Amino acid sequence: MNHAKRAFLAVLLVVEAAACSVPVKYTTLNSPPKSLQPMSPEKVEVFTTARPTRKYVEVGTMTAMHDSITSNDDMFRAMREEAGKRGCDGLVVMQRGSQAAVATCIVYSE
Repeated sequence: MNHAKRAFLAVLLVVEAAACSVPVKYTTLNSPPKSLQPMSPEKVEVFTTARPTRKYVEVGTMTAMHDSITSNDDMFRAMREEAGKRGCDGLVVMQRGSQAAVATCIVYSE
């Protein structure tokens, strides 16, 4: 593969990665009931129709927006990644629309 082709593919990958990024804004609400440790996004539970039955503390809110290039899946993936970085056990989705979502970041108090 020649140099020009490699450069073009590298630029294409960077543009694709940037197009799929979804900004997530986090706002702190309350102190967590325990020390928070980052976790895998896959371990962050997402509640869309009911709140968790376990006791929890709402430690923050997250707002994510996406454009026509990204999808709802990208938006929720970005929210789970941010929640995992912050050590949140779950996200309770409060509002969701075609281009934005608001969720509460929770930490179990048990």
